Amino acid sequence: AFEPDKKFYIAENCEGLWVCVSKACGAETLRKACKLIRQTVPPEQRKMWGEFRSPQWAKDPGPMRVVVLDNRSNEQAGCIPELKDGSTGSNGTSCPFVFTSREDFHGGIGGSWAEGQLTLHEMTHGADMVIRQLRDPYFHDEVAELWAKYCEKFRHVEPSIRTTTFLGDGKCIVASGAEHY
Repeated sequence: AFEPDKKFYIAENCEGLWVCVSKACGAETLRKACKLIRQTVPPEQRKMWGEFRSPQWAKDPGPMRVVVLDNRSNEQAGCIPELKDGSTGSNGTSCPFVFTSREDFHGGIGGSWAEGQLTLHEMTHGADMVIRQLRDPYFHDEVAELWAKYCEKFRHVEPSIRTTTFLGDGKCIVASGAEHY
């Protein structure tokens, strides 16, 4: 069973979904993160996050969890005890970690993301991995096949153009890999 490193984290298990907050972020950040998760993620899905196990290539066996790093001291993904590898970045999703930063719970990100919005955005990617593994693994195969056909069809198009998909309403999305497609 997963146990957060108490030398680095203050943490709480939100009914299956672990929230691991760097001690540098403080207890108030943990409280706010847990409140956000309990308000937005249904209990059944929180339980699934705890059941998730990483693929063999991942650096950590799981479960899928939220890790909050301190932007004030420039904490980066590679500083967490599970990695200790020099990985950069403090916001993003890399199996089995959903990284977010303290500032998302204290005013939001740069004036353009309201409090909690970055975390919810990154948790969407984590939830996608959890659901594909535990509920509908074939869906992942179907998306991979569609992506391969798409790439083959547009193999002559420059990749940065090929990976931008225009929607019927004039908006576009960037689909740089099967997971976005």
